Amino acid sequence: MAAVSLSDGVGGVGVASNHPANPTDPMANPLAAAEEEEESAATNDPSQEGLRRLCWALYGSEALDGSGGSGQLEGSLRAAASLVELDASSGALAQPGSARLLLAPLLASPHCALRLLSACNLTRAGLHTIASALRTNHSLTTLDLQSNMIFGVTTERLVFALERHPRLTSLSLNHNPLLDAGGSLLASILPSSRLTHLQLAFTGVADRTCEALSLSLASETCVLRAIKLTGNQITTSGVIALAACMGGLRIIDLTANTLMDSGGAMALAKSLPTSQLHTLRLAGCKVDKKGCSKLATALTQSPVTSLDLSCNHFGSAGSDEFSFVLTECAQLTALNLSDCDLDDEAADELLETLTDASDALSLCSLDLRWNKLSAPKHSGGRGISADARVDTSSQKQQSAADRQSAHLERTWQEAKASGKKVYVPKWAREQQKAQAAAQKKTGGTGSGMA
Repeated sequence: MAAVSLSDGVGGVGVASNHPANPTDPMANPLAAAEEEEESAATNDPSQEGLRRLCWALYGSEALDGSGGSGQLEGSLRAAASLVELDASSGALAQPGSARLLLAPLLASPHCALRLLSACNLTRAGLHTIASALRTNHSLTTLDLQSNMIFGVTTERLVFALERHPRLTSLSLNHNPLLDAGGSLLASILPSSRLTHLQLAFTGVADRTCEALSLSLASETCVLRAIKLTGNQITTSGVIALAACMGGLRIIDLTANTLMDSGGAMALAKSLPTSQLHTLRLAGCKVDKKGCSKLATALTQSPVTSLDLSCNHFGSAGSDEFSFVLTECAQLTALNLSDCDLDDEAADELLETLTDASDALSLCSLDLRWNKLSAPKHSGGRGISADARVDTSSQKQQSAADRQSAHLERTWQEAKASGKKVYVPKWAREQQKAQAAAQKKTGGTGSGMA
């Protein structure tokens, strides 16, 4: 068995396809002739000598000029059958003709043993060549085509080729402008495919894709287990549709869908107890205290082992919800609360839970990085940082206003304890009133100063 990594950019030459387009084929396109002409134009390009040599090494000279006949080419392909991985994620096959010369013969060969293919920056014609070859391929299990400008007709060709692929289980189309039309089309074929892992990060998909996913997941023939939807245009409505039927999903990644609000988290929380989900990522999804409350309650009854709520600025009002139920979350092993505006008070609550019920907790990892924990209290082996399960590194520095407010709070508490009166500036009193009103709205408690 062998693996090839094409780390340097190489050119390619065009050869006639072994699978000419059928006029009645739904993948046929008026641009096909122009694309073939573009591929063939690269045949005599001297800058593509690198790819010529690679193809010669794999298939022999007959692959370049056809002089050896179909029998010799078939023998060469049989000899190359030990190739199981091809990594061109560096963009090494970006030149016109590369996919047609190197990939098409290999993928379409009945002796192909290639299991993993990764390629980016392919030409449109190259993508269409790969789509055609995939229709007769029976070996690939993992296909990574991220960053290839896949959209429109290219998406349709690829979906048509993958719908009945007998072995493909993992597909990554991250950083391609599929948009909602392409995402929903891809989601619609899931019941008839063998895909278990699908990555659609930063593809512009939105609520229609979520609705199509929910419909497919409701099918008994759908075997999808993990979906990555990071950085898209999904709103709360789309998450509600997805939460209505999560099928056999084990992993959902909705990180950085900034059009969501806490309603999406609450919809997912409602479905967690009856789901098979073990990993849920909602980083940067505007989850607030109410969303935390619903998720915390659901964790006590769900199989979730890993929950990521980083970059949701709910503060101690949200983290306290988890402090209260951690001892009841028998399955939870990892909780990410990094960059959630947690302060020392929030850390104190979490530390109390970790200390009092250490033996009863299944939690192995608690991420508290990029919060506002003070160095003297919760770092360097002090406070919650002393717990080996907790990561408190890289805390945010307090702003001048935060430091001044903390100083006033300490001064007030010291004066109150000694029976003295302390003058509080008007701006500070107004700030305290605003903070108290905000905390009252979220169900928290206000500052001790008046």
